[in-house]
Amino acid sequence: VTYYSILTAATLAGAILAVVTANPTDLRKPILICLVLIAIGAFLDTGSGLLTRPANLYLSQSLLAFAAVYSMAPMMMEGMLRALSKGPSYLVSFVALFSLSQTLGGLIGVAALSAFHTLRTKVHLMTLSSSMSNGDPATAQAISGVANELTKTMADPVQRNATAAGQLIQEVGREAAILAFNDVFFVIGSLASLAFVILFIRWASD
Repeated sequence: VTYYSILTAATLAGAILAVVTANPTDLRKPILICLVLIAIGAFLDTGSGLLTRPANLYLSQSLLAFAAVYSMAPMMMEGMLRALSKGPSYLVSFVALFSLSQTLGGLIGVAALSAFHTLRTKVHLMTLSSSMSNGDPATAQAISGVANELTKTMADPVQRNATAAGQLIQEVGREAAILAFNDVFFVIGSLASLAFVILFIRWASD
């Protein structure tokens, strides 16, 4: 509840600040600020692990939520001003195109990142699994440690070892998924940084 409350507050703050600070003479500056915030927030989340809790994500996810909304107003305003400069008839086309681009862009972005996450999860799972074997001392020790914890609830040692091995495999799967999420955030941060450099060069040269 606290996590989503903080994200909601950050989103509202981005919307309010976007309206209050809107400057038609310099609409690219807020977008540059948003790209910096997105890059920072994404790179902050690249160090997540099994011990990461919602409290560890308050700052990074708030930056992403704030930037996602704060950038909408200047982008839409710049498009509207360009459409109006060509004539009122272009305004309707812009609104339709802007709405379509946001919808399709969101769907394509989510699909691409989900596919990337799935692929990276498989890669990390293969890497982690290749280092595990029944003859590996570290793996055997981990299974033994979990099996010892199950002594009070399971009397059969074979069943304990099987259950412990299953739990260890689940832990490896979770670790692989988290590492893949770190890769996703790294890609987001890298793309935001690249977009910032390109837009900053254009903004500085104007």
